[in-house]
Formats: sequence, C-alpha cells, structure tokens
Amino acid sequence: MIHTMAWRNLWRRKQRTLFTALAMGVGVALSMGSMALQAGIFSEVFDEMVTDTLGHVQVHHPKYPSLKHLHDTLPNAQSLLNKAESIQDVRVVAPRLFSVALVGSETQSAGALIMGVDPERETKLSEIDLELISGQWLSKQPKHEMTLGIELAEELGVQLNDELALVGQDAYGGVAQGLFKVVGLIESGLTELDQAGVWLHLTDAQDLFALDDQVHELIIVGGHSAQEAMNFGKGQKQVQAFKKLINTALNEQKEGSSHLLIQTWREARPSVSQLMDTQQASAYIMLIIVLAVAAIGVLNTMLMNIYERSRELGVMLALGVKPGQVRQLIFTESFYLASLALLMGLMLGGLIDYLLATYGLDFSVDGKGLSYGGVRLSPRLYGIFEQSALWLSVFALYSMTLLASIWPAFKASRIEPIQAISRGEQ
Repeated sequence: MIHTMAWRNLWRRKQRTLFTALAMGVGVALSMGSMALQAGIFSEVFDEMVTDTLGHVQVHHPKYPSLKHLHDTLPNAQSLLNKAESIQDVRVVAPRLFSVALVGSETQSAGALIMGVDPERETKLSEIDLELISGQWLSKQPKHEMTLGIELAEELGVQLNDELALVGQDAYGGVAQGLFKVVGLIESGLTELDQAGVWLHLTDAQDLFALDDQVHELIIVGGHSAQEAMNFGKGQKQVQAFKKLINTALNEQKEGSSHLLIQTWREARPSVSQLMDTQQASAYIMLIIVLAVAAIGVLNTMLMNIYERSRELGVMLALGVKPGQVRQLIFTESFYLASLALLMGLMLGGLIDYLLATYGLDFSVDGKGLSYGGVRLSPRLYGIFEQSALWLSVFALYSMTLLASIWPAFKASRIEPIQAISRGEQ
C-alpha cells in the first residue's frame, strides 16, 4: 500500500519529478564519464611511469637512491641479474646504469642524463623501441651507438648517423669521454627523458664510466604477461609479497640484507605513489558533486511535496496513521525518485563512457599531448570503464538521497493534524 501511494504521489507533479530526476541523473552521468576519463589518464600514467620505468621492485646499493654517487653500484651485476631472473614470478629484469655528462655536436652542447641499458631486456620491460620517432634501437652488441630524446636532439640540431661527443667523470674521478653515433630518436612520453635522455648500450656505458660489471639498479617486473604485469603493480599487498620474495632470494647471495636495498616502486618513488593515489581523491570529488546534486534535488522536491500535501498528511494522521508510516512513505518516495534518476543517469553515463572508450577526447596542443606529472600523455585520451566507479555512483546517490530525505520525513510526521486541516480549508 505504501509503495503504491509513494509511486502515485511522485507523479502528482510530473514536471517537477522529471526535472529533479534528470538533474540527479545528469550528475551521475557526468560523474561516470569523469571517472572513466580519469581512469584512462591514470592508466596511461601508471603504464608509463611504473610498469615501463619504475618496475614493481627495484634493487640498489643502499646509498645510491639518496646520494646518487656514481660509485654506489651493484657489483657482480651479471651474476645478480641471473639470480634475479631465476626467481619465480619474475617476468623481466632490466639492469640500468646512470650518470650525467655533457653531450655535444660540432656547434651545440647540452647537459644529458646518460642511461646504460641492456637493449634486449629494456625492450621487454618498456617496449621503448616502439617509441622511436626515427632510426632504430640500440644494437644487441655494443657498437658505440646512442639514441636521444627527441627534444634534446632538436636542441642540439643533430640528425641520424651524426657523431656526438660525451664528456663526463668516471667512477675514479678521471675524465670520461667518447664518440657515439646517433642511431635513433625517441619520444618516450616522459618529459625529463625527452628533454635530456641519452641511451647507451650497458657495456659501452660501463666502459665509459669505468664501472666494469656494475650497475646502479635492477628493475624487476612480476607477472606472466604485459596486462598481468600492469595489474600486478597496482596491488600493494601483491607487490609487497613480491618484494619479500626478491629480498629473500637475492640477499641469500649477498649474505646479509645490508648489502642490497630492495624497494617497491611506491617506496622508491613516493612522489609517484602520491600522484597515483590522487585518482581516488579525484573520484571522491566527483562523488561529492553527485551527492550535492542529489541532496539538493531530493530536499527541494520532498519539502515542496510536503508543503502542498500538508492537509492530506494531516488527515492521514487524524485517521490514525502512525508518524512512522508517514516517514516510511516519504522515504519510499525518495527511493523511487533516486531509482528514476539512477535509470536516467546509467543510460546517459553508459553512452558517455562508450563514446570516451571508443572515440576518446582530443587534448592535443600543437599536435602534442598534455603533460601530467612529468608524463607526456597521448594527444587523444580514452576513457576506461571501471565497475567500482559505477557502484560508487550508485551507492553515493542512494546514500545521499536517504540522508536528504530525513528532514522532510520527520517534518511530515510531526505535522499537527488540526492545524494542517484548518489551514487547508482556508
């Protein structure tokens, strides 16, 4: 009986009901679309910064992350690398050596971040060979080749097959210098690397900086496929368990955990961890918008309904209807209003999510994507539908509708029957 009355009462003012439900539904739809677009952006940032760059677990000399000294290396790197690759659930292990140097052509020079990498392992980790704008990736064997970030190449005014000089300092304080042939230009998606990145074969970099069989870090990625690896890194408990597995296996070889610093990507780069966590905060902001729209809509509609039906409610109370039943009636009306709004919101939101996932949005500036957190995003950004976003929107809508209807429900149940009836007769 109450459900029938609530449904009929809702349609006494069709225009008001539809307008309120539509406003609430648009809020849900915009929330779904915004969270889908955010999920797409953060997925791209995560893939670029974590899966392709930071890995799931990093291994360093204990002093290297804080001091960045050239000589704080992992010795016997090949042996350590082989040990890491033999660990269960390890998909890729990529060794890296870092330094800074001056890179110069015949007419221009600039500071550069030098990265010595194993060409094969690096492509398995980051697929960096697919980010080449022109030329080719480093050869499997050391041949004094280099690839440059695209913006650094433009600054130096160099082209493929040009020879550039690298001048820096080796691990013993001597001069490190050499000539290298430019074989490729890369647009990595990371602003820092595009502006200053120089990739060398690991062996060439070790020879240049007098670091034979030494590296500064091992990047370790778990999982059995690229998609599994990306999902693997998002679970904090899973990554922590993976770190424990790596720590146990590698520190057996080094006879003591003090010789190796093993960290998850969140521990190694807290700033990136905080950046990724802002996705949840952004989702909550959108939910607050939905809540505000829902609350205002329900409160306004219910109060207007109660004001217009004060005589009717007074008669019901005079005939013996209990205040609790009146409150139940108002709550039921609010529930039906929220359900109608949810139906509209899911239809419109589903369409928005489909369009974002299929066609995306063009955010390009001069043909280039926007930069977010040091990551150069794709010119066209696509949304990703996540069930969690849908359920959050549903939960938020119903929760706030219930809260917003508390005051109108108690106001209706406390109407004085005699005053309401007499006021209605005037």
